[in-house]
Formats: sequence, C-alpha cells, structure tokens
Amino acid sequence: MTVAQALKNRFFLIVNFCYNYFSQSLMLSAIEHGLATIPAAVFVGYPDLIRRVLAIPEDKAVIIGIGIGYPDLSVKVNHFKSSRKPISEVVYRGVE
Repeated sequence: MTVAQALKNRFFLIVNFCYNYFSQSLMLSAIEHGLATIPAAVFVGYPDLIRRVLAIPEDKAVIIGIGIGYPDLSVKVNHFKSSRKPISEVVYRGVE
C-alpha cells in the first residue's frame, strides 16, 4: 500500500489509522474468500526495492505490504492455531 509522500509526513497519525483499518478489512475479506494473508511491514524498510519491482512512483510512500495467496494445506504450519486467553482476562468492563 502506498500514500502520497506529502500526506504521509503531514498527516502521519490519520494516515496510519486509516491504513491499519483498511489493511485489516482487506485481510479479513481475503480470508473469507479462502485466501491466506500476512502483513509485511518489513517492506517499509526497503522502499527503493519495492518501488522498482512494483513500479511505484517516487511520490508515493510505501506504508505496508500484505502477502495474499492460497495456503498450502499440506504444510503443517498452515494448520497452527495459537491459544487465546479468555476475553474476561483481556477486556476491562469498568467498575463493578
């Protein structure tokens, strides 16, 4: 994902807020359609390479990359499910 360089510097918090929600929605939609996703913020560290490979103009800032594709279900790691704490342990509901 890219954004105009001028917007990145001037409206940093707003741009990050919007792109975070867009990224989440894009990844959830991809999963709903049987695709796997992985956010790749590491792309931000190599903007020149990313621009060259993807033909992104210099006036665009690379914000984040998202890998999207079909998962290889024959690979064990693609079936991994991490454990989660109960919601009552991570959500504060106010004074009781």
